[in-house]
Amino acid sequence: RRGSQRAAESDRHARSAAAARAAALAGRRSRSAAAPQLAAPELEIPPVVRRLLREDYAAVDPAAPAMLKLLRDKGAGECWHKHGSFQVHLVNTWRILAAWGQDEATTRCGLFHSAYSNSYVNLSIFDPDNGGREEMAAAIGAEAEALTYLFCVIDRHGTITERLVPGLVDGDEEMLAAFRAGGTLEVPGANGGPPVQAPVADLVRLLIFTLADVAEQHHSWQDELTNGRYFEGQGVGVALHQAMAPWPGDGRPGQWLSFGSRLMRAARVALEAIGDGNHSISLPPVFNRGAALLEPDAEAAARDLYWRAATAAPRDLLGPGGGLALRHGLSSGVDDAISALKEAQRLNPYVGEIPMLRAQLHLVRAQDEDARAKHMPQAEAAAAAAVARLCEWGCAWDKRVPWEGIIGWSRVLHSRARAGEAWPTNAWEVINFGIVDRSDYPDGE
Repeated sequence: RRGSQRAAESDRHARSAAAARAAALAGRRSRSAAAPQLAAPELEIPPVVRRLLREDYAAVDPAAPAMLKLLRDKGAGECWHKHGSFQVHLVNTWRILAAWGQDEATTRCGLFHSAYSNSYVNLSIFDPDNGGREEMAAAIGAEAEALTYLFCVIDRHGTITERLVPGLVDGDEEMLAAFRAGGTLEVPGANGGPPVQAPVADLVRLLIFTLADVAEQHHSWQDELTNGRYFEGQGVGVALHQAMAPWPGDGRPGQWLSFGSRLMRAARVALEAIGDGNHSISLPPVFNRGAALLEPDAEAAARDLYWRAATAAPRDLLGPGGGLALRHGLSSGVDDAISALKEAQRLNPYVGEIPMLRAQLHLVRAQDEDARAKHMPQAEAAAAAAVARLCEWGCAWDKRVPWEGIIGWSRVLHSRARAGEAWPTNAWEVINFGIVDRSDYPDGE
């Protein structure tokens, strides 16, 4: 009899849960039928970013479908890379460079950048000594192939980290004179090879490409693996490395932004030395186009503040009462998290995920009229800042979720804030979140 009572009680709970899900979904459908949830027109997605989000790669580069097929045929998708496959890394690096408006040769180089292997990785899917250079040139063009080959035969750490970045950022007059003169600069060869005469304009492209390369792949596992010494180069501090660090790690954002800001500053200084009329290179929009530097301590503090908020359990934010606590004004955990994220954003205003999480927590907090008046405008502004930064980067800083998903979530937050919709207390409403922007479709398409 007790067994049948438990079964009946379980059945009642199941029916009640199903009814709640159905009611939430029905309410969701009725609202969307009356007023479709569209992206606010003020929240603009740059055309190239929209093409990338829709994987309309042929519109970005007409040769993209053939180039991607070549990489697949070479087995790039079967090779491990830092947080996925080699093919995913190559494609995402190309997408970043495309989002930054780089020229055809640079973006195509990003798509094939380690295909001959280089001083960092052994991933040779083309043999440069047995017809590989000719095959690649036929696919991506002679200029892009020459750039790819150059990047594979120089010592990238010795060239970038040890020479170009400190020399340009710190204003070394001898190096600045070399860039002002144009021509070439002698840099060390890869793996102990002979020195290479590299055109100075191509070295600027190397700085920009390196930022895209690092931004695409770096997460906390590399920091754990090298005990925070990833950018010191191979052979430096090896005794302190943690080579047994389990892959893929805990998923925290890696600490690469400070180094990335110095890469951008170096590129900016180099282009100023070369002179506007002597190059066609455009600086990416990140770090205020190289005008801003992010200090390591500020980066670390902001990352840790973000991570604590991003991984907090709902019970830690809301207490045991959950959504009921918010409705009764018991919101100190959410308010503390918002304050922490504001500080994180002050320390590091260059990524989108920090304001994205802030936007969600402002919406969570906006459960009554007084709170709505205070938090809705802040949610809208934070979500808009998140989308803007994410579009600038062309990749995710928090690599637990792909870039496309983080932009989509940020746009949902922005849409809800503009509509004055607080955060649901029914989980099925959250699960059914979605946004479709039909503003650029013909009627009926």
